[in-house]
Amino acid sequence: MVERVNGTIKDATIKVTTYDNVGDMKANLALFLLLYNFNRGHGSLRKELKVRTPFDALDYWYKLSPELFKILPDKFKSVHAQITTT
Repeated sequence: MVERVNGTIKDATIKVTTYDNVGDMKANLALFLLLYNFNRGHGSLRKELKVRTPFDALDYWYKLSPELFKILPDKFKSVHAQITTT
């Protein structure tokens, strides 16, 4: 599964974009990860968990077993959004 995610990230970013510097590449990757985790639908998640995005899956699992989480889903979302905008 990790190989598939890595391929998706590479195909959407570094394989199609020429970056002027490492900072531009990191910024582009951060924006893609924001889209990937919070907006982009995932077919296998929709079939198995009846959710649309990885964040929706995280929220679903939290509701089932909140004791397993060190960080609340909303906190994760806000921290992720701050990282991608800096």
